[in-house]
Formats: sequence, structure tokens, C-alpha cells
Amino acid sequence: MVRSFFAIYLSEIARDGAQPPTRIMVRPLPSPLPTLVVCDLDWTLWARPRFRNGPPWVSVDDGLGGIRASSGETLRLYDGARRALATLADLGVPVALASRTHRKRWALEWMQLLRVDESRTLAAVVGSSPIVITDGAKASHLREISKRAQVPFEDMLFFDDSYKDILHVEQLGCTAVHCPRSQGLTDEVFHEGLERHARRLPRHHRDEDPWSGRVHARRRA
Repeated sequence: MVRSFFAIYLSEIARDGAQPPTRIMVRPLPSPLPTLVVCDLDWTLWARPRFRNGPPWVSVDDGLGGIRASSGETLRLYDGARRALATLADLGVPVALASRTHRKRWALEWMQLLRVDESRTLAAVVGSSPIVITDGAKASHLREISKRAQVPFEDMLFFDDSYKDILHVEQLGCTAVHCPRSQGLTDEVFHEGLERHARRLPRHHRDEDPWSGRVHARRRA
């Protein structure tokens, strides 16, 4: 049976003996799901950090509350981004990253420390999926990711805060969705992306996973 809902995790972590965070089912799950979701970093998964100093980094609440630099500033994942990443991981949808951040080494270190939920870091959710952090247009990043992952553009869903990059990536054939800079990847933007991706794929381009019952975009040879 095809799952008709996706899980969203509560952003508040239980403390001081309270009940653990609860998984709640809230919205219909559009199908097919994208084969690959690609996210920007700055202003999409987290607010762009302006650290006066760098490491050592200190985890806040074991990474659930972000990380703190030696100069005291804190970086944390947007709440909506955490919920979206956890949902994608649960659904078995890979997540790749495309960024122009100038702190590549730091960003990779942050990924190891920032937690999406109690059991997974951002790095664990991304896993072996492509990470492209370099200067240049995001369309170039997506070309490289498509090549490495062997996923056609039409099977990819992309989230970014730059309207210019959204327009350029759309021209490749990806579903591209803009994130408000002040909020990043919100629940509403995430669900909009899933719906837009599902609407644009023709019926013959869909396969059902016989084991899980989930419907994913068909990966072309």
C-alpha cells in the first residue's frame, strides 16, 4: 500500500524527564517522490554564519541546538530544514548538497556536529550523496551532481534561497523551489516542492517500489 502521508518531527526536544519528541503524520504525501533532493546550505539549511573566530566548535545540546564557535556565535539548522531532512531520510530519498559557501572545510565539520534528530547528524543524512561546494552558478553544481549520482535533472528537486539560481536550475529541467532567506527551508516550502515535482512528471515516468509501496520517479538508464 502506497504511503499517503509523510512524517514531520516536532522541533522541540524533550528535556528534564519530559516525554520524548513525537512523530506526527500531518499532510498527504505527493507521489512520485523525487529520486534525489539537492539543497543549498547558507540561508536554506542554516543562516549564513558570521563567526569572528573558528574552531574549536562546541555542540549545543549534542548538536540538536546547533554549534558554538570559540568566539561565542551559534549556528543551527532551521527547524523546518531539520524536519524536512528527517522526513527525506525516513522515506529513503537521498539528499545532496550544492553550495558556494567560502568555508568549505568548516561546513563539512559543521555537518558532522549538527543533528537532524537524536539519532542522525546532517552528515549521516547526506551519506555518500554528492556534495559540491565551489564558486560558480548553481546550474554547474547541479550538472556535476547529476553526473555523479547518475540521476537525470527531471528526477531532481532543488531548494535554494537565490531566485537567480532557481531560474537557471529550472532551465536544466529540475524542479526548483525558492526558500525565503529569513526562514530557509520551511515546512510549507518543502511540501510545495514535493507537490510541484509530483505534478510535473507524467504518469508513465513513475515506478512503485514493490517492497515499500512508495512511488519514486523512475531513474532513466
